[in-house]
Amino acid sequence: IGNLYLKYEKLKKSLEKEGLFDPIHKKKIAQFPKSIAVLSAKQGAAVQDVVQTIRMRFPFVNTVVFPIPVQGKNAYLKIIETLKQVDKIGFDTIILARGGGSIEDLWNFNEELLARAIYQCKTPIISGVGHEVDFTICDFVSDYRGVTPTAAAMKATPDQVELKKHLFILKDQLIYKMKFYLNNQRKRLDLLQKSYYLK
Repeated sequence: IGNLYLKYEKLKKSLEKEGLFDPIHKKKIAQFPKSIAVLSAKQGAAVQDVVQTIRMRFPFVNTVVFPIPVQGKNAYLKIIETLKQVDKIGFDTIILARGGGSIEDLWNFNEELLARAIYQCKTPIISGVGHEVDFTICDFVSDYRGVTPTAAAMKATPDQVELKKHLFILKDQLIYKMKFYLNNQRKRLDLLQKSYYLK
């Protein structure tokens, strides 16, 4: 199976038993965020996909990218440091994003210290690490797992096109109800004007 996979499964079971993955601890993702922090590699497809998706879906939100190393020995230590700093700023949502790769490439996102740092964050965190088939410890401990970085960005934002459609529907309903109400009041007024007592 491989030593890394065995280590992964052992840590997963241990943290699950401890309650770090329990849905009761999951924070609610903001429906209409004012600010989103994106922790990802400075350059790469993942960060570009996330930023473009956010701009396309909900351009009104303030998006700030915080560069982190997503691969290499002890990269998770820098991720933890950045995560703790960003958590203090007061963003509505934090997206942790990285493209796909082998279990070795993604290993920093399976480190116990990073999992505990995510668990302790006050800001809701969406994990968008790897592809659909890739599962990391970060995915389980985060408040929501996006199957890809793009899916993470979609979860973090409402769709402005859908919002506009919904507003038009509400507008039509409001106009219909107002007309219905006014017609009823006109009929009532007509009856009163023709009433025997007022005459």
